[in-house]
Amino acid sequence: MIMTLKSRIQQHFAELTNKGQIVASAFEAAGEDIPFLTVRELSARAGVSTLTVVRTVRDLGYTGYRDFQNAARQEVLTRKDQGGSVTTPPISADAIEEAARLIASARRVYVIGSRSAYSFAHYTVYMARMVFDNFNLIAPSGASDAEDLAQMSHDDVIIAFSSRPYSSETVQLVRAAQKLNIKTIAITDAAASPLAKAATIAVTTTIRKSQFLYQMGPFFHAIEQILETCFSRPNTKAKERIRFFAERVDAIRGYWR
Repeated sequence: MIMTLKSRIQQHFAELTNKGQIVASAFEAAGEDIPFLTVRELSARAGVSTLTVVRTVRDLGYTGYRDFQNAARQEVLTRKDQGGSVTTPPISADAIEEAARLIASARRVYVIGSRSAYSFAHYTVYMARMVFDNFNLIAPSGASDAEDLAQMSHDDVIIAFSSRPYSSETVQLVRAAQKLNIKTIAITDAAASPLAKAATIAVTTTIRKSQFLYQMGPFFHAIEQILETCFSRPNTKAKERIRFFAERVDAIRGYWR
């Protein structure tokens, strides 16, 4: 049986260097684009040198970049011949459950996302507040991070969003929280990301890049899986709280009729 790229990465991931793990995550994100990308283009996506890409390819068991590309091309053709398609790998159910457990036991939950990731933080807080009253949005500017951290304790939880290229202020906040024994949940694009490595729990999902833009939809999927798991706990009374929330918004004509 021919070993797939995904299988090779799973088999060798722990043995790779830090940069090699970043490259391997970039390979997964590139998906079926790999046959059309030069080594320079892949190195630019991963933010490493071309030599690091070539070294990682060899560490995964390929003879060189051309062998790696040919194997990736064959995988894509095989899937299409079988009527399949390349899909985003499922998010770890264990990671989702563990994230929900931390949230359920937290005194307060703080959510941060900088720049493009701010929309995910805002969405998380909005949806969570339909059921919970202890969610707080951290300002994306980074100016108040120290003040926010000063008010937190080991009973609190931070949810942090970032994907390649990683937000320095978000990574720094999670690392500072780690030193202060504040639990953190990273929602990010790779187990090798600096955010995942600093967090208590990492919920990772593949973020692919089209010609110009990153396809960020999987982050919303991760948010919804975590909140659905939280809401499903019997003591949350989620159905009643969501109904109450909708009635209050409707009472002030918050919905178009």
